[in-house]
Amino acid sequence: MKPIFRQLWALTRELHVLAWRTFKRRWPWFVLGLVVVMAGVAWMLPHDKAWLADIRQPEYIADTHPPEFTPVNLAARQLSYWGDFFKINVIVFVIGLPLAVIFKSVRWQRIMLAVFIGALWGGIAVNVLRPAIGRPRPSENVADGMYLMQFKHGYHSFPSGHTTTAFASATVVTFICPPAGLIAYPLAGSISWSRMQLNRHHPADILGGIGLGVAFGVLFGSAVRGRTRQ
Repeated sequence: MKPIFRQLWALTRELHVLAWRTFKRRWPWFVLGLVVVMAGVAWMLPHDKAWLADIRQPEYIADTHPPEFTPVNLAARQLSYWGDFFKINVIVFVIGLPLAVIFKSVRWQRIMLAVFIGALWGGIAVNVLRPAIGRPRPSENVADGMYLMQFKHGYHSFPSGHTTTAFASATVVTFICPPAGLIAYPLAGSISWSRMQLNRHHPADILGGIGLGVAFGVLFGSAVRGRTRQ
């Protein structure tokens, strides 16, 4: 077992080194991307409530006792449930990485690690930013704003964690196999939509999550693509 763990640790370290090198080479593009996303967020903020109301569909079927969820809301609940980091990413990691080890495929070990680590770092960044910013979720009965340094779950709206980890994983997958993006990105987009349908996030929260997720996905996707082509 020790050689396996040493190899996985070496691959993990290698991916981080390559991701850091990519950032050092391309940091102006990451800064530009950050500026564009934040400008988009600032532009969206005044329209967030109205756009969210337009996006959301009825939650319950009319005249049902007890109340029954609409098919749209049921779909959103499933997407949100399975789109959580600890559902998709951890399950794929727990299944995919051991299979790659069993079949002695270093390439697939590297891919599984890159998908997982990209989403993991995205999730860590989200959980640092959300309490610091302190934006209330749309379901909270308080005035919208940035309340700063709030540790209650109801004030963790910006950015969307589901969106960040979904787009981080989708971006890594797309770097490795571009045609897979035709499935990965619509799935990530569907997960993001589900968070708005369930009244957990505003559209601006989604945009912030997309930007953050794509950034980490590019870093680790480029790292694993460079190595798997060798």
